[in-house]
Amino acid sequence: MQTQGYMIVLKPEALIKMYDQHLVAQLASSYLREHHEAFASYLYKLRETFVAFDPKRYRGICRESLFAYPSLDQKEIEEFQAKSNWFGVTFGEADARARYRFREIIGKPLDEYDPYPLSGKSYDVLDNLADAKELYFLLDDPKRWEIIHVSLEGSLNSENTLGYDIGYWGEDHFSLIADTIVIPCWHPPPPEDFEEFVRVLHKLNEHLLFTCSNEAEDFLSYYRSKSWAEKEYGGGDEFYIIKVDKVP
Repeated sequence: MQTQGYMIVLKPEALIKMYDQHLVAQLASSYLREHHEAFASYLYKLRETFVAFDPKRYRGICRESLFAYPSLDQKEIEEFQAKSNWFGVTFGEADARARYRFREIIGKPLDEYDPYPLSGKSYDVLDNLADAKELYFLLDDPKRWEIIHVSLEGSLNSENTLGYDIGYWGEDHFSLIADTIVIPCWHPPPPEDFEEFVRVLHKLNEHLLFTCSNEAEDFLSYYRSKSWAEKEYGGGDEFYIIKVDKVP
């Protein structure tokens, strides 16, 4: 099982901009407009209540991460470009050089880079910092991105430690913190739990992460007690305490 590596992820400002643009686009659409208007009202209340936790400060694992093209075949690349999107934003030909080189670095079929941590290697976590830096400078706009080091190992904090997140190691790097107060999507808290949640999250640091793994464990226990929370099903769908470090 892979336990550490490097990810290239959107900076918080770019993440929130993409998230908010998606919501605006949904409100402009006639498709399920009432649902989107209700969610916009909910999000306004959530951000108003959690005003002390600015989502643009979040530097955890649940940010759009760079990942490779499925192959080096041009037809498959074009199919990927046509259908790939995140929060409704189509990638198109964005960061083509970096994704193509990423595909070369992997050197194996993507199905061997299984997103489930118990059965293999997460598809967008690189082992080598040199590879991560090479891809970073191939991005269309590197200023929108940053390299972070993620780890399941119990190493001591350093001057580069941003904090501890909680979520899935693979797949979309779902984060309990992100899904509740940063970019709520699947299982955010109901309004009646907002005030309680503010008190529970008071230990988050300036990066909206926990300072130590014990604090993260305490929050995870609380989260699991909630009926509205994301459930764990095993086979990779399990919550991990993930240490996040910046790469100078």
